[in-house]
Amino acid sequence: MSLKNTKVLTISQSISPFMDVPEEMAKVTRQLPQGILDRGNEIRVFMPKWGCINERRHQLHEVIRLSGMNLIINDTDHALLSKVASVPGARMQVYFIDNDEYFKRKSDSHDLDGEFYPDNDERALFFGRGVLETVRKLGWVPDVIHCHGWMTALVPLYIKHYFSDDPHFENAKLVMSVYDQKAEALDKDLAKKLAMEGFDKEFTIRDTSVRTSGLSKQLLGAYLDPQFGLVDAGLVAQLRLPSNNIGLGINPVDLEADSLVLTLAYDGANFGYGNLDAQVFHAFELDEALSLDTFYYVYSRPAITGEDLVQNRGGRIKPMPGVPVTIDGVTQPPQLRIRLSNGLAQRLLAQFGQTAFSSNDAFLAFFKGLYVKVDPEGLLPNQGGVFIFDLLSTASKATLYYRNTAGSNTQERVDFVINSNCVRYTTVQHDLALATDPSLATALADTINPSATVHVQALGGLRTAVRLPGIEALAAGNRILSKAELIVPVSGSTYPAYTPPAQIILFRKNASGTDVFLPDQLNGIGAIDGRYRIDERGYRFNITRYVQGVLTGEYPNTGFTMVVSGSGVSANRAVLAGPAAMGSPMRLRLTFTTY
Repeated sequence: MSLKNTKVLTISQSISPFMDVPEEMAKVTRQLPQGILDRGNEIRVFMPKWGCINERRHQLHEVIRLSGMNLIINDTDHALLSKVASVPGARMQVYFIDNDEYFKRKSDSHDLDGEFYPDNDERALFFGRGVLETVRKLGWVPDVIHCHGWMTALVPLYIKHYFSDDPHFENAKLVMSVYDQKAEALDKDLAKKLAMEGFDKEFTIRDTSVRTSGLSKQLLGAYLDPQFGLVDAGLVAQLRLPSNNIGLGINPVDLEADSLVLTLAYDGANFGYGNLDAQVFHAFELDEALSLDTFYYVYSRPAITGEDLVQNRGGRIKPMPGVPVTIDGVTQPPQLRIRLSNGLAQRLLAQFGQTAFSSNDAFLAFFKGLYVKVDPEGLLPNQGGVFIFDLLSTASKATLYYRNTAGSNTQERVDFVINSNCVRYTTVQHDLALATDPSLATALADTINPSATVHVQALGGLRTAVRLPGIEALAAGNRILSKAELIVPVSGSTYPAYTPPAQIILFRKNASGTDVFLPDQLNGIGAIDGRYRIDERGYRFNITRYVQGVLTGEYPNTGFTMVVSGSGVSANRAVLAGPAAMGSPMRLRLTFTTY
């Protein structure tokens, strides 16, 4: 390889002046790429956009054309953001990989107490995949890929397995630089997460283990689906002080509460699933401390204390996700507003100037958070809906309105905020027994014979198993498989409020029953497709590599399963045509070339 006109990709977890720890790594990855560039070579430099990096000071800005991808890590969709900044006094730019769930904390790989984050393995997976996907989108082909630090250690694994046939990386030389960093234990489920990335084949993925903590959206509401039964989703969230030492110097005895209002901003892109029927909302105080270092799942049930905190208990609120609201003369995005009890409002006022309001740690010890849910009793088939909220919106908060009777007696307010430092998650209960359509019960009861209908459902609901018995016999003869396409129509008519999932993911089963990605999916979701086609009312999957592997004996013919993509942030479901459906069944279309 020539020492000039070489394209070098540098990937590091720390680069000066954006980060200075570890010090040696930060200096090396600042100076070495500059030296390579000064000698007539091309460079691209990447690092994580840690939450402690000051975007304004370093003049980071988002690269729109490189953003907008979603990466699936641990069975959950995560939005990829790409940002860029120039190194002061140099002809060098640094690209930053960002994501709200993984990189908004105000520190890097350790919390403010020096504890190693338990999801650093997922952050490393996201960062490595994010860099390589961004380089592909740039259309840039590196000759050398130089990785620095443990955070980049999965990049060579991705290149050798995930992108082994990709022309962007197939001829690149890999260099790994290690530094004197403290040994840390990654999450015990890393092997399972690597299996989901296609690197291992020995670990099982359970639908019920869908993680919902720290995701971009949380869900709340209930609906009764004639074909799937009851879906009942609640949300859990911490509140934080807007600043320390609130009310210092004020006598809380003089404070009188007007109202306390919880506002939850609807997600602007996808506000919910189901109908906009009025529902009865409840709010309860948590009786357990939550931690950002803990993962919470659809089945996580919060401990609560006391009575319902809603002021007008039993009152019904009609969701209006398309209607902006005007508060104190200011127009705000559509939001659900729930008035909480004056008793809680007065209890909060009593803490003004006290220890509980001195810091967020003290406040969270005093008030651990809220569990908000609905009352699903009395729902009729097709009634109700599950709504999607953006708790990171500035409109999502609890606002306390009060007066100081010893002062001006004018109304004042304080906002208790919800932000990325707050634990927030969705908890879900499914009651399939309430389905009035018998097709689900029939499908669940018979796992042997071909079914007329099959079912998929988000939020830890249902997945469908597909078998291809006897397909190995097609390998005989003078022919080569050119294409294998799975065609899956939606069954019957679709109730307008229950739209099918935007995308379905496939996992194959090996001989031991382990679920792993199909090989067609390992080169990116676009290769296998699986997106809903409105014009066809169904899905298509390009599974040529998988079927070829079955025909050659590379993969055991134990079938695969269909799972809703983005299962933690959507409530979509679909009844699909099974292989025994009349008219337009699920089918596998094979194209061979003979010789």
